[in-house]
Amino acid sequence: MKKILILMLLLSTFSYSQVLTLKVKKIAKKNIEIFINPKFDNSLSFKISVDETNLKEDPQGQAIADNISTALSHLGKDVVLEGNANIIKITIRWDAFNELKKLSGMIINPEGIVVGGIQYDGPYIPNNHNNIAKAIAYKLSIKID
Repeated sequence: MKKILILMLLLSTFSYSQVLTLKVKKIAKKNIEIFINPKFDNSLSFKISVDETNLKEDPQGQAIADNISTALSHLGKDVVLEGNANIIKITIRWDAFNELKKLSGMIINPEGIVVGGIQYDGPYIPNNHNNIAKAIAYKLSIKID
């Protein structure tokens, strides 16, 4: 029984440390702004979606949203596909060379009121969307705790 408990503790610590690398913390501190207003309910779960308004289906954008979901889960936040939750609606713009040009997001409560915002104001990091997503999740978890 003790071995199982120790193994579970090590796995959760390993998952948590995978999110909080030095590079992720640096991206979060330097390039990500999160705004939360008082109507935000931090007891609710999160749903992550990609705003595809006027855009074709974007597999890279969905991958970033999935990475944010995974990182939030590793940081101990509940992420759901359905139900009563705060929705993080990510908007991603790519330039002509398929490089990340702008990433922003709105946090919308279940009543449809915008209760927060997310802005990534950093350089494009080639093949490193995963660290940007982890940095967003990390900074968000700090803001809402």
